[in-house]
Amino acid sequence: MNMHEIISFTLVGIGLTYFGFMIWKKQIIGIIHHYHYTKLSPLNKKMYCKYMGIGSILAGVACIQYPYVKYLISNYLATVIFTIMVIVGILLMVYSQIKYNKGIF
Repeated sequence: MNMHEIISFTLVGIGLTYFGFMIWKKQIIGIIHHYHYTKLSPLNKKMYCKYMGIGSILAGVACIQYPYVKYLISNYLATVIFTIMVIVGILLMVYSQIKYNKGIF
């Protein structure tokens, strides 16, 4: 893994983590495209933002850790951790969409 890949993964991870934090803690729902929250009830906004934010943070942390674990420990371990974290993050976001927004779109 060269330096460009490490920097790219880290920057993408920091961006996803930042957006996840802004969605979860600050409830800035405008970061998400408008059609992703068109059917969202104001009563469900807090839980929707929580799951969407945590999902984004998980994907961001997965991107940040990947090149470092790959370089320092093992390629296999880095890939397993990355895959699990991204899948769990995506599942949290899909769960939030289905439960609170009454569907994916």
